[in-house]
Amino acid sequence: MDEVGFYFRPEVAATRRRQVRAYLITGAVWTALLLLVALAIWFFFPDTGRESAYWIAGAAGVSLLFYLVIGLVRHTRMLEDQRRMAVPLAVGLNRDGLMFAGVWFYWQQVGALRLLPGRLGGADRLEIQGRDGRKLWLPIELTDASPAALDQSVRVLSSGLASVDFSRLEV
Repeated sequence: MDEVGFYFRPEVAATRRRQVRAYLITGAVWTALLLLVALAIWFFFPDTGRESAYWIAGAAGVSLLFYLVIGLVRHTRMLEDQRRMAVPLAVGLNRDGLMFAGVWFYWQQVGALRLLPGRLGGADRLEIQGRDGRKLWLPIELTDASPAALDQSVRVLSSGLASVDFSRLEV
């Protein structure tokens, strides 16, 4: 085993796009249903149901706002993760060093490799910090790399100079 490559998986990114779109559509449908119920109550019970209709319409507005905020945060994180997929090779390893999202590091230049939890709907991140202060990351969930296989490959090909730190992940 002298070279190992882990690649980005566009089909996973497409699935995440569909999930975010479905979430936003669900929010719109839920809001429309609440507004229809409020309109029906207001129309069929004009004397007694108007106050209830206003409360339901208010709940629909809060629901829509909730879905929009959460959906936009998820959409922003998804786009940020997908921008990291500029090159097909996510991580390439050999005995000299590693190619991390298109940037080459010799093993002596690698300060730390960490697996970090995703933030606000983003994918878990693999982060590399160089001894020169460079810091890059990529979304590990959008690659074909399992964390254990990646760690084992790093340990073997770096001759023990580097490993993946899993301590920040919740188990």
